Amino acid sequence: FLQNIRQDYDRAEELYERALSADANDANSLGNYAGFLLGRGELAEGSAFLRKALVQPNLPEALQLELCFYRLAHLPEEWAEALLLTKTLLTNKVRSPGWDLSINCQQAAQQNHPHSAFLNHLAQVIANTAEIESLTPFACWNTLDL
Repeated sequence: FLQNIRQDYDRAEELYERALSADANDANSLGNYAGFLLGRGELAEGSAFLRKALVQPNLPEALQLELCFYRLAHLPEEWAEALLLTKTLLTNKVRSPGWDLSINCQQAAQQNHPHSAFLNHLAQVIANTAEIESLTPFACWNTLDL
């Protein structure tokens, strides 16, 4: 709410940090904070939280999908692996309804991401506001077969 609706980023960051001080290994808190930091352009710190989230046991599939999106948007060296897992999860009907990935899409566009239009559509599919078939026109979506 603070991040997406009020855009009170300072207060949102305080709450993320408070959540992590209560449980430094909570995968959801780690992943959400990573997405927040990456979306603000704090690549080094956001990547560290993302990597910590990725190694937590028993990650829910919806969280795995969100983490893959952050990898696609911000870590080009992980593109192929993250895209393959994203495709697998989406094909298996995993979604994260209502999850707002727009800050990460905007940051990727500001960083001249070569697939920023694709990321915008992918974010809609993940949030369950667009069908997976909307990704078919993008060459990058069709480069990896399951």
